[in-house]
Order: sequence, then structure tokens, then C-alpha cells
Amino acid sequence: MRWVTGFVVAATVAFGQPIEIKEVWVGTSQGRGGRQALTFDQVQTQMARGVWTLPSDWKQVQGDGTFTDNALRNGYAYAVVTSDRARAVILEAQHHNMVYVNGEPRMGDPYGWGFVKLPIKLRVGQNHLLFACARGRLQARFTEPLGDVYLLGDDLTFPDIVSGERHALSGAIVAINATDRAVKGIELIASGRGFRRTVSRATELQPLSIRKLQFNFASSSNELGERILKIELAVNRKIVSTQEVKVRCVNRTDNHRRTFISDIDESVQYYAANPIQNDPGDYRPPALVLSLHGAGVEALGQANAYSSKSWATLIAPTNRRPYGFDWEDWGRLDAIEALEHAERLYRTDPKRVYLTGHSMGGHGTWHLGVTFPDRFAAIAPCAGWISFFSYGGARRPDELTPFDRAASASDTMALLHNLRPRGVYILHGGADSTVPPREARQMFEALKAFHTDVAYHEEEGQGHWYDTDPEPGANCVDWAPIFELFARRTIPDDRSVLEIDFRTAAPSVSSRMHWLTIESQVKPFETTRVAIKASPHLRSIEGTTENAHVVSFALDALIRGPSVTISLDGQKLENVSWPSDNRLYLEKTDQWRVVSRPPPEKKNPSRSGPFKDAFRNRAVLVYGTMGTLEENAWSFAKARYDAEQFYVRGNGSFDLVADRDFRPTEYKDRNVIIYGNRTTNSVYTAMVGGKAPSYEDLPNASALFIRPRADSNTALIAVIGGASLQGMKATDRLPYFVSGTGYPDYAILRLGDEGWETLKAGFYNNDWKLD
Repeated sequence: MRWVTGFVVAATVAFGQPIEIKEVWVGTSQGRGGRQALTFDQVQTQMARGVWTLPSDWKQVQGDGTFTDNALRNGYAYAVVTSDRARAVILEAQHHNMVYVNGEPRMGDPYGWGFVKLPIKLRVGQNHLLFACARGRLQARFTEPLGDVYLLGDDLTFPDIVSGERHALSGAIVAINATDRAVKGIELIASGRGFRRTVSRATELQPLSIRKLQFNFASSSNELGERILKIELAVNRKIVSTQEVKVRCVNRTDNHRRTFISDIDESVQYYAANPIQNDPGDYRPPALVLSLHGAGVEALGQANAYSSKSWATLIAPTNRRPYGFDWEDWGRLDAIEALEHAERLYRTDPKRVYLTGHSMGGHGTWHLGVTFPDRFAAIAPCAGWISFFSYGGARRPDELTPFDRAASASDTMALLHNLRPRGVYILHGGADSTVPPREARQMFEALKAFHTDVAYHEEEGQGHWYDTDPEPGANCVDWAPIFELFARRTIPDDRSVLEIDFRTAAPSVSSRMHWLTIESQVKPFETTRVAIKASPHLRSIEGTTENAHVVSFALDALIRGPSVTISLDGQKLENVSWPSDNRLYLEKTDQWRVVSRPPPEKKNPSRSGPFKDAFRNRAVLVYGTMGTLEENAWSFAKARYDAEQFYVRGNGSFDLVADRDFRPTEYKDRNVIIYGNRTTNSVYTAMVGGKAPSYEDLPNASALFIRPRADSNTALIAVIGGASLQGMKATDRLPYFVSGTGYPDYAILRLGDEGWETLKAGFYNNDWKLD
């Protein structure tokens, strides 16, 4: 990399005091941004090639660690820092999307939270930092590490203690490794007055990394109020760092936080609960309301916006962060994980589950409502926007590319008819300038065309958030007619459902409605529809399908008998033997035929892609060590950067491991992300074999693709790499952790001066073969 030489920041500041950056060069870079998969700019292209130099038209801006300039709205800030020796420092920066530190990508703090504290290594002499900014402002400084390995008191994930409960609790705390070596033998010890001493083993910390570590703790007292929990970090049984945190103990009827272990990455996540206020002797299962918060709102704040109910418990998940993923992608998964955890914990009535949310959470209500229509008896979006097409500035393409198709689950309108059997109440402020009421009006008009159980209230003169009612709860969300609707609606028993009309973007997103499951599609990620009717006494099912390859029916709605008749798309199958497990599978090639359950090696709802699905199922990130020094450095830096991105955006905690240390049996049935190619990462050949899309002979090609993990019936592998170091580096800035972006099963790309060239991209067929 040919860096510019220029001003320096004095490195004579005493240890322990912040080192402020005094000057930066700022400028913009031509390219294509927005909410799309293949964003680029000239800086990104030149960084991949290793040829970036300071443009002559960038200007110098003075500051005292804080810089404001219009060029920092989707622009860059460049700084040079000198050090008299090689040493680790902590970079504390805010309001930037990412930063290149001596050419390596590190995650930013785009929302200015202030808890993103990255350990970096300063070289002797000049060090170069290039910040990608988006909000017109940048803060940046260096501080000295508090030790080699230590805990931070920022960004904790903790539950409340519920008095009278005795089960183990899980929390998470941030740890920093400020050394250039991996640290193993880590334990977290939790203790204090009112707690039982608990020791939890933690995963290793990679060099110069930040990670949120899970630990367990247990209460030994029912005393209400706050108490101090001491958390000690031990390395090889030596205590090296301590933090003390306040933990609340509350009554069972108080609003409180619950934690659970996510299946996405084995991290600790929380949701807030506003529990039912019923008589202790009332053992009837409560109803459950799932409430989704708006952008920038904490889950506990969302739960506190409602008055308590005598018949329902309300929970508010996090979307993985206050901004998170717009309740799509991993935000959608988080909502369902929290819902299922709460259903088990609070023993709620499975027939009385409801969905609501405000602003971004109103969008989430539309999104989850149309995606999972049999999970909720009724939905109520408040001040909600429809989709990225209507509100987020996304362009609806005239012709869908594989990238567009991979994002098709974001298209609310394509799935709107799934709401037909469910109650819908729409609430919006008539003077809302944040989310215009046209969003609500459009949905009301669209629903009225086919829906008979939809209501709309527009609060005249009110804006985005309001509370005009003296009753407890903010009536822009805690609106009495919404909860009256909820109280009168239930999810029907599968056996009573005789007609189903279900659409899905893909079975991997949503595959079932009552007794119907769409197992696989003809064309992946194009809307699939099945409209069917059951005749119980005739023991028959008839209907039509669009883009369905394999469907299955649980025969719950039929009177049991020796055989069943199936009529699909004008084709009649008579005297079909009643299956022993009560589920019938049908596959369509030219004609429909009865088949046995498809083997797990084929695409199915639990494993079918697309690419972003690899970052779930307790994914482990494997970086390569078998290439050149530069290739190995890229592989580790990229894997660490992805882990940092998911931590900042999604409160995540992915495992990172070197290829030489990866043992498949230790990571059984987990998704594996491989960084590099067959010559730079030893895990590549063992796991990918010869079944990958070819790209090695394509100069400077970048590669993103998934494959089924051969030693598992459920797991995926993904490859992020390229045919050369340049091709690998070009993947650094691909925004696959941004909601609304889509990546197909495979994409072979090349980054050039004018942007990305798609060399090949698409989806495997249902046998995981290139189609």
C-alpha cells in the first residue's frame, strides 16, 4: 500500500492519557452505495489493489479528536499517527462505518454508542488510518490498554433476578485481548453477596480482538433491589481483571429482562417482559403478546411503554440491537427465538399469541406477520413502514437478478395475502413526519380488497410518538382497541383449518402454514404459492400450486381412513395409502407423485441457503494459515472484521479458529465459514472438495458461496475468498450484515474501476448441483 506521508500526531503523551488525533484529510469517493449487495467506491477498489494514495482534492480539517464536515457524509477521513515503538493501543472512535488500520479492516461505531473499543497494533513510525464515514462527523482517539487481557464494564447483557426462581442465569461481558497472540485457558468467575460462586469456561480470545463472553451466575437470595455481582477474568487460573456490575432482583409481576442462548452464534441475548398481573391462584395459561421496538429503542423501554394486562404477558425482543436488522434477517430470527423461549418459560397459551410493534417495529410486525401467518392470531402495526421499497429508498428492479431474488423475503406486499385469516389493526399518527401515514393508508387499502377482519385508526394531529391518554401506557402503542381485538382472536387448531392459501419467498425463511409445508421450490427465491382445501369426510385435498417442487401435508384435517385422494393442479391421485406418520409428501417433476420424505442431503427448509444463512446455526469462522504472509494476514483480518461487524450490529459472538486448529468433531453440526481458497485454507479442500463453483482461473475473481456440510444433515459451509489476494481483499466491504441485502447461493465477482462485474451467480438446484 502506497500511503501518503504528512502530518504526525505526537506520541509523547504520557501513558494512560488519551492520544487525540488533531488533523485529518477528508474527501468523498465516487461509487454506488445504498441498501444493495454490491456497493463499491474508488477507495474500496484501490484498497483491494493495494494502490490507494491520498487524493489531491481532499482537504485538511483541524480538530481536537472530533471532526465535522459535509465530506464525512458518505466520505472518508484519513489520519497518520506516529509511534516511537511497536505497541498496542485502544482505538476509540465513533460515527464511522469502518476503518482501515494500516490496510486492515476494523469495525466502526456507526451509531455513536461509544462502547466499540478496538485493540490495534501501532508500528514503529507512521501508522495510517482511513475512516469510512456516513453521518458528517467523526470522533477518534487512542487510549492505553488496561492490561494484556481485561474486561470492560460497557455493553453488558444481563437478566434480572426474579425473586423465588432458582434456575441458573446467563450473562455476557466484553473482553479485550490487547496482545498479538491468542489467549486460551479463560474462565469467568461470578460471585458476590446474594450469589453462589459460579465458574464458567470461556472460548479463546484471538489476537488484538474484542469479544463478548458468556458466563453463568446464580442467585442465593430473594432479597429485592440491586446487588453487586463481581465478575473476575482468569487466564490459566490467574485473575487478571475484575468488573463489578449491578443486578436487579424483582418480583415476578415486575417488568424484567430475561436472557437466553441464541442458536445463531451461541451468544447471550435478552428480551424484556411485562408479565401478566393475574391472581396467583389463576393457573390458566396466559396469552402472549410479542412487541417489536422502533429504531434506537431498547427492549426494556418498549416493554415499559405498555400497561400490564390481567390476561396476557407481553415480551419485547431486541432485534439483536436497538437498530439491529430492521426485524429482518437475524432480527427476524431473534424475534422468533425470544418468542419460543417465552412460550416455554411463561407456559403461555399457544392459541393466543399476538404481534405488534412501533415504527421499525411496525415494519417488523408487517414482516413477521406475513412471513409466519400461523404463529399469530392477530397483528397490529403501529406507525409502521411497509418495506425498504416504500420507505427505505430501495429501488424495485424491473428484472430480478439473483441478488434481488435472494432478498425477496423483504417484499411485504408479495406475501400480503397470508394475512387473510388473521385479524389486523393498523394504528398511525395523522401528522407523523417520521413514518408518513401514507404507509398505513396504503396497507389498509390493499388489505380491504380481500380482507374482512381489518381495522384502521389514524390519530388526527398526532406525530410519530404520542401519549394522549391518562391511562398507564403510551396509547400510540398501548391502544385499547388493539388489545380488545387481540382478546377476541385465537389461532385455530390445525384440525379445524380446511382451507389454506400460503405464499413464501423461500422455505428457508418460512415453510409452513398449519398442516401444509412447502419443502422445496422449483425456482429458488421466487414466490411460491399453495392454495388448497381439505374435505374431511371425503378424505381429499385439492388445490393449486405455483413454483412448488415438494410439498407435504399433515393429514390432521381429514377423517382417518385407509387412503386419501389428492388433486393438485388438475391432476388427481386416488387411493393413496394413508401414511404411517400421518404426513404425505408429494413431488412435482412433470407430474405430481407421492414420494417418501426427501433425504436431508437435498435442499429442505432447514438447509437451503442462500449465502447469508451460513451466519447462523452456531457458525464458526475459520481463517487460513497456509498461504503467503499477506494471504494469511488478510484471512485473519477479514474473519476478525466479520466477527466485529456482527458484534457491533448484532450483539454477536462468533467463534474464530485457525484452520490448523479446526477439528470437525469439535464443531459437529455447526455452520462453518471458510476464509481463503483451496491453497490458503486447509479446511477448504476437506469440506468443499471439488463441488464448488469454479473461479480459480478467473483473474482477481472474488468468491462467495455456500455448500451443504458433507458430515452433517443440517449444517452449511460458506467460502469467502478469491482467486488472488486482490480478489480476496475485494470482499472486505461487501455488506452482507446489512438487512435487506441479498446474496444468492453462489456469486463469483470481480471488482473493477466501474464497480462489480458478476461473472457467475445463482442458486443450486434441489440436489445442490449447479443449475
